[in-house]
Amino acid sequence: MATKQQRLKDVYAYVREHYGIHTQIDFAKALHITRPALSSAMNGNELYLTKNLFQKICAAFPGVFNLDYLLTGEGSLLVPTTHEIPHDQQAFDYAFLIEKAVDKATAYADKTIASLEKQLSDKNQYIERLENDADLKNRTIDLLQSRIRELESYISKYQHNGLTDYPFPIGVADDHSDQPPVNL
Repeated sequence: MATKQQRLKDVYAYVREHYGIHTQIDFAKALHITRPALSSAMNGNELYLTKNLFQKICAAFPGVFNLDYLLTGEGSLLVPTTHEIPHDQQAFDYAFLIEKAVDKATAYADKTIASLEKQLSDKNQYIERLENDADLKNRTIDLLQSRIRELESYISKYQHNGLTDYPFPIGVADDHSDQPPVNL
């Protein structure tokens, strides 16, 4: 089993390779500790190889290092990847992803339904306007037909009484007294 010092050196080697941390000064800054404290830990001083140090490492690189391994030496340096997660955890993760996908699909369906309902409402309002216009035109036609019947009745009444097509004597309706007489 690796010592605490060796586990710290393994962490340092990993962050140098994967995180572009090239000096102990950079590593100490990432952990929010002093360089001398880090140097003392790297040199194996047990006063600096504390639980707090290893917690700071895990906090600075979340989801990367296995805190249990850093503290006890049991397990692996890195947090298990999804391939190493037990099947129950994978099922939980898949269920979570499916739930998120269902929520997203439901939100999209709700948005689509709202849009279609708005379109339907607009179409219904348009149909109602057309029906109102048609109703107005039908009433106008009925009124005109009624007026035509009245005029036909009026004409028929005069024709039946033996009157000419023109119900007034010639000249009465054509009074142009304000105009000078026309000489023929």
